Amino acid sequence: MVLYYHFKGDFEGVKDAAGNIVKLPTIKDKIYGVMLTGVYSVLVVVFNIVYKSVALMLTELQNFQYQSTYDNYMIAMLFRFSFLNFYFPLFIIAFIDKEYFTLFMMMAT
Repeated sequence: MVLYYHFKGDFEGVKDAAGNIVKLPTIKDKIYGVMLTGVYSVLVVVFNIVYKSVALMLTELQNFQYQSTYDNYMIAMLFRFSFLNFYFPLFIIAFIDKEYFTLFMMMAT
């Protein structure tokens, strides 16, 4: 998502200072946009698998006495990693780039 945001000007067309579209995106630009979206989708799944194995390893290292405590800790770890995996690009756009309109549009989709 961060890559898509970085190259979004190429996919949406070039705009002048007034916000009018000067140059429309080409087919090649649209294909790149779809490819980056596909790559992002695959990366989310891959990082989710990696985070599950890291959460399992960290939970095993804790050596809990009861199964319920182990399960609760595992659920909390998976929630934290999933939250990081899915919402990190939105935090970058909101707090580093400060593009609030783009953030609103991404959250609406």
